[in-house]
Amino acid sequence: MNASALSHTFSTANPHALATILQASQTRSIIASRDIFDISGTKLWARDQPVSGALQRKLLDRQLRNPLESCLMAEDGVTPQSLVLCTEALLARDTPLGPLLRPHAARIAQEVTYLPLHSVAQLLLTAGQVSRPESFDHAVQAMALAGALMISHGGSTAELRVAMLAGLLH
Repeated sequence: MNASALSHTFSTANPHALATILQASQTRSIIASRDIFDISGTKLWARDQPVSGALQRKLLDRQLRNPLESCLMAEDGVTPQSLVLCTEALLARDTPLGPLLRPHAARIAQEVTYLPLHSVAQLLLTAGQVSRPESFDHAVQAMALAGALMISHGGSTAELRVAMLAGLLH
């Protein structure tokens, strides 16, 4: 892929991601975290304005100054605290991962609180949680599994958090 094609790929809104974000906006508060401009400087959407179908129409075939995901935020989306609740629910369930996770449950649940969730990751996790809950549950399972494996291999706290974040975002 040449540089021009790559630049175009990241300067237009991904229609699949946008559809998922719009679906999530039906039950979550997703707003513009900053003004959204096209490549020529035309303001398409104002900061603090909720995401809606009107935004989707404005973005059709428009190149953006910044990636759309970096311009949006979920005000009531996935947080480290909500991830703790999801992790605790996972650890309480009887799953095939249970025997591997249970010996490390307390440490895994403790470290989830400290995972650094970038605003883009938080937005996409929120959209995924709403639109594809089974995929979000899989991400939480992968996070816990990566944590258990890192703990069992004697990883440092920093390595544990990176492994858990990688599992969550894979």
